[in-house]
Amino acid sequence: GFDDDDDDDEEGSGGGGGGGGGGAPQRKKSETTVQTRMTLFLHIGMANGELEFCTVDETDGSLGDARRRILGVKGVQLRRAVVEGERVLLMLSTRPWLFYSWHGKLQLTPLSYDGLDAAAAFSSEQCEEGIVATAGDTLRIIAVEKLGELYNQTELPLRYTPRKIVQIPQPQLAQPGAADAKQLLCIIEADHNAVSELLRDAKTAEGDGS
Repeated sequence: GFDDDDDDDEEGSGGGGGGGGGGAPQRKKSETTVQTRMTLFLHIGMANGELEFCTVDETDGSLGDARRRILGVKGVQLRRAVVEGERVLLMLSTRPWLFYSWHGKLQLTPLSYDGLDAAAAFSSEQCEEGIVATAGDTLRIIAVEKLGELYNQTELPLRYTPRKIVQIPQPQLAQPGAADAKQLLCIIEADHNAVSELLRDAKTAEGDGS
């Protein structure tokens, strides 16, 4: 079967793997199986935002050791989809995730997209490998690109050359312990002998006034 390249510390965040603990049993929200080119996997989405998955022996149906990952704070929904001709598993929680096989390695990657309430795969002449989804009161049609990238990235245009990135301290963003608090990064930009837009606009206004 494939080697799983998930980090051990991330696996531990799920709360103890498939073994029993002292807490109450977790309620299952969604489950499905995905057949990679070599191995059959069983995935179970928990109502507490955890994903549990294990291998399934195709001969006798026995299950391998279960592994857990925390995907968010919302219950996990599982949906099948196709991306670049490969069968993948779309997972919906606080944010959407993709589980797929890439060059013999299993990947669990977050999507650079808003949280989705529901989703389903669809195919049309305009979009052969699409996903139709709802988010709040909006309908979304999504096409996943660049399967295999390991980083969740977003490009932002800048006016000047970036010089430093500073994290804004948490107390300045929200009350301590607030569940919806977000971390913000401040990008410091500067160029030699560059005039800021505010100063340039002010000088332009002075010239027009004279």
